[in-house]
Amino acid sequence: MPPYPATMRLLDAFFAARPLVLIPAWSFFILGAETDAATGLPVLRLFLLSLVLLATHLLNQVVDFESDRLNHKGFFLQQGVFRQRHYMVAATLLMSVALGVSWARREGAVLLSLAAILGLAYNLRPLQWSHRPVVDLLANAIGYGGVAYLLAQTAPINRGLSYEVLATTCSVGAVFLHTTLLDLDGDRRDAKITSGVWLGERRARVLAAVLATTALAAAGMSSIPLLIVPCALLAMLTWFASSQRISVWGTTLFAIAAAVAIWWFAIVVLLLVLVTRLYYARRFRLRYPSF
Repeated sequence: MPPYPATMRLLDAFFAARPLVLIPAWSFFILGAETDAATGLPVLRLFLLSLVLLATHLLNQVVDFESDRLNHKGFFLQQGVFRQRHYMVAATLLMSVALGVSWARREGAVLLSLAAILGLAYNLRPLQWSHRPVVDLLANAIGYGGVAYLLAQTAPINRGLSYEVLATTCSVGAVFLHTTLLDLDGDRRDAKITSGVWLGERRARVLAAVLATTALAAAGMSSIPLLIVPCALLAMLTWFASSQRISVWGTTLFAIAAAVAIWWFAIVVLLLVLVTRLYYARRFRLRYPSF
């Protein structure tokens, strides 16, 4: 890998946190804000949620160092761009700032704390849910779906909102199961027992389809078109498409729905994808994202 000037370290740090992985949580947050007619987009809450999730992504890369290497997913740690202690310090700072501001400003502090707890339990011992079936699925589905959607709400939970949260949570769970199937080989070699490894490909695909169908039913009960349409398309994908397509399009469907709600979100996502493509092409000579 060719040498780069010190200014590139800022870009390295930004992309090391895997900002593209924030898009699903951003999408569900925006959809949650759109269905809450009482407020606009609570930008501070979105920013604080992003900090918590970025910290979680950094921790996850430390924990999954070996399985990422085996699955050909690692770049920054595996190629020595950063060290694990850099990730741990950055994750601690990001999560501390997010939680400190949320409690001081009383901005979704309980839900943000729940997101942080899920992130820590997912990555750190003795729990380390990322290596345990079922709880890895629940942590991702609740954190990226339910918590992200609820955080944008100001109204108390009612029956309609419960259906909406069920729809978003099950949708994330369905997509997550397919992402674990893409990493089966490396996870097995690293003795990492994810839900995908534990269930096997056939049963994981069936469970993902059941979750997506449940999400569609819940979205139908909510009567919100911005949830019904992507949930319907996701249900179709889980029954007929490959895991690679579901992992990409499952995220894209809800991002499109969020862009329908807030038009400039489409610009943010497209710019982030474009800049990421350019960065990885120059820094690692890779085409990422690959679609």
